[in-house]
Amino acid sequence: MHFYLTIPIGYTQRYFWEIDPLEDNGFALLKNVKGQVLSMHASCTQWKNLFRFEVFGRKGYLIIDGLGGSYGTETLQFGVRRPESGPPDETVHHFDDTDKSWNMEWHDFTTSITTGSKYQATGLDGYQAVRIVHAIYESSRTGKKVLL
Repeated sequence: MHFYLTIPIGYTQRYFWEIDPLEDNGFALLKNVKGQVLSMHASCTQWKNLFRFEVFGRKGYLIIDGLGGSYGTETLQFGVRRPESGPPDETVHHFDDTDKSWNMEWHDFTTSITTGSKYQATGLDGYQAVRIVHAIYESSRTGKKVLL
């Protein structure tokens, strides 16, 4: 799924680490052409490594916590909302095994080079990511929304 963004609002700040000209926190609020909103926060001021990814929709949600190692046990929380409201039907899975995703991604990349097969990520994906990052910096610098 591609999340082509129309209006990023970004803010970067140095709160703790005095490493000019770098920031230690970045915030972004992005909106796509369908009106769906994405918020992101990246920080290196927390004393403990954290990873949390949340997706909320009309019918339910998905929450991923941890990455293994110092980030804690990977967990997947899947919730389905009930039509009558109240607590959702929820399932939680814990993954104690070693994360193999980096190895799998590297394998996919090298296989695409050696065999000519299609790689899952494209140059356009990387380009769009860099455009978003630049827009976040520009929004932080100007205090204004930036259209992509």
